[in-house]
Amino acid sequence: MGAFLGNRTVATVLTWVVLLVFSILVFTGWYYLFATILQNSLGAATIALLITLLAAVCARQVGQYRAAAHEQGERPAWHHGWKFYIFLAVISALGTLNAAFILFESRAILRTDIAQVRGSYSALRDAAQLQLTPPGYKEKVARIEATLVNLHEEIVNPNGGSYCGVGPEALKIIANLRGEIPGYRVLNGSGAIVPCDRDKAEAVYQSYAKMAQRMVKGDITSIGVGGPVRLQFLDDLNARYGQMDAALAGVETAAAGFGGTESIDKRPLYRARDDYNADRGTFISLGGKPSGETPAIESLQTDEVNSYASTLNLFRKRLLHATTWFYLLIAFGLDLALIALITELNIRYGQAHRAQATAIELRFYTNPRFLWAGRPSDRT
Repeated sequence: MGAFLGNRTVATVLTWVVLLVFSILVFTGWYYLFATILQNSLGAATIALLITLLAAVCARQVGQYRAAAHEQGERPAWHHGWKFYIFLAVISALGTLNAAFILFESRAILRTDIAQVRGSYSALRDAAQLQLTPPGYKEKVARIEATLVNLHEEIVNPNGGSYCGVGPEALKIIANLRGEIPGYRVLNGSGAIVPCDRDKAEAVYQSYAKMAQRMVKGDITSIGVGGPVRLQFLDDLNARYGQMDAALAGVETAAAGFGGTESIDKRPLYRARDDYNADRGTFISLGGKPSGETPAIESLQTDEVNSYASTLNLFRKRLLHATTWFYLLIAFGLDLALIALITELNIRYGQAHRAQATAIELRFYTNPRFLWAGRPSDRT
């Protein structure tokens, strides 16, 4: 270490650089933790500053222990001063992890939550279509839609160039539809339109099409007693899914890149989560069977960023992410580097004072020059 650092000035500058990086990470992490709890920036900054100073003092104390052992000709084990180091490691690890999650991971976590809600909602919609659609309903709807295409041609297009609307051929098609949809009928006032007005004819056709779509969903003789309720739920589910997808696209755009998520409106995500859980409950009540792709979403990882109580839980959930271990490596690496540098500075200042016939007092106190081993006192 001594040969690598060169002279004492280089060692001092490097120590201050490491200390600065260490302090920024610890302060940032703890500031965001307490800002969430206290909802007060000044209070959070004060507490974070005190914790950062305490961590730095702990690093100084471990360095002093190791330097003192060196002064006595001992070779201290790596765990020398472990009580202070454990406290230091916990403070720096929690602070660094939270700072990293906020500055570098929070938007990625938000995007992951968006993908989870969107994917689960899509899987629920597909499962509902598959399980709740009455048997034979899709085939029946396909036949009706094909017949409606023919009805549209007969009603809208002029017959012989003089009239349009409901003529003899259209009446035959309506009779065919009555075979598929009991109660389907000719609407009053929907006869021939002379001369042909295609806008009026289109309005007439739309009335017949809407009547067919409404009646086929209420035909309990073919879709069962619970069929209308299930079909209405499927329509509502498709509508909510479309609204959710559009709303989440806006949040996803805002969550691009890196940085915190404080300025991003996350309400659409929480609404989507709540709507999904509600629709999942309705799906089950109607006889649907959820799968592993449609689990209940009780919490989101986004909820655990900035939360003191949930930082460790978030760490557990992201154990398989390489970046999580990288952040821990940074935290512990800075701890060890800072301790090693402070130890080296203590040793060097001790050597300098011995050369000047002074002694070093290894005391636990703080001052702006806390990196040194203590205060020199003249020998008598």
